[in-house]
Amino acid sequence: VFILFAVFIISLLSEIHALAAPKKDCPDELKTGGLPAAGLCVDGKTASYEACKIDVGQLRGGDFDGIDDKTASLIHRFLEPSATKAADKFYIQGWRWHVMSLIRDAGRLERLAKYLSRKNDEANSPGFTALNEAAHYVVKFNMAGLYRIESTLFVKWLRDHLCNTQILEPFAGENSAHLSNAFKSAINKVDKYRIISEKTGNDLYERANRASNESTNPEQRKILLHEISQLSTKLSKQL
Repeated sequence: VFILFAVFIISLLSEIHALAAPKKDCPDELKTGGLPAAGLCVDGKTASYEACKIDVGQLRGGDFDGIDDKTASLIHRFLEPSATKAADKFYIQGWRWHVMSLIRDAGRLERLAKYLSRKNDEANSPGFTALNEAAHYVVKFNMAGLYRIESTLFVKWLRDHLCNTQILEPFAGENSAHLSNAFKSAINKVDKYRIISEKTGNDLYERANRASNESTNPEQRKILLHEISQLSTKLSKQL
C-alpha cells in the first residue's frame, strides 16, 4: 500500500519525470492526458504501458516553478521502479482526474464569460444566471471538493508517510533522511499552490456574483467578464 500511494506523488511534479515520448500505437487520448482515456487499461489490447509513457507535465496542464534538480532526481530514482511495477494494474488516478476535471471546467467558464462579453446581455438574462451557477460549480463545488480531499486526506497522508524517516527507512535505507526532506519540499509546493489557487477561485466567484447583479452597469459588467475570463485561465495554469 505504501509503494502504491507513493507512486501518486509523481503526478504532483511536472519537473520530476522526463519520460519517453508516446509511440505511434498509443491512443491520442492517452498522449494528451485527455479525460476520455482515464479508464483505459494500459496493458491490455488497447495499448501497452511502454507505448504510452507520458510527460507528467502534459497531464497536469498547469504551470509549476518546480524544485531543484537534486531533489527531483532523488524522488524520481526512488519512485521509478514502483511506478513501472504498478503500471500493469493501474487504471485511474483519482486525484489527477479531479485536477483535470477542474482544469476542464475552468476552461468552460472562461468561454462562457467571453461569450457573454460579446452578447452584452442584461444581468437578469439566462446567460448571467448560467454564469453565476457555473462559477458556483467550479469554485464552491469542484475546487472546494478537490482541495478538501487534498488537504484533509491525500496530501495529509503523503506528508505523514513520505516525510517520516522511520517509515521511509526500510525502503530507502541511509537515504531516508534526504528523501524525506525531498518529499517535504515537493509537498510544500503543492500546499503553496493550493492556497494561491483558492484565492484565484474566490476572486473569480466574487466577480461572477457582481457581474450577475442587476445594479452593475454595462461598462462595469464588461470589465468583470474580462476579469472572469482572465482568472479562469489563471486558475487552469495554477492547477
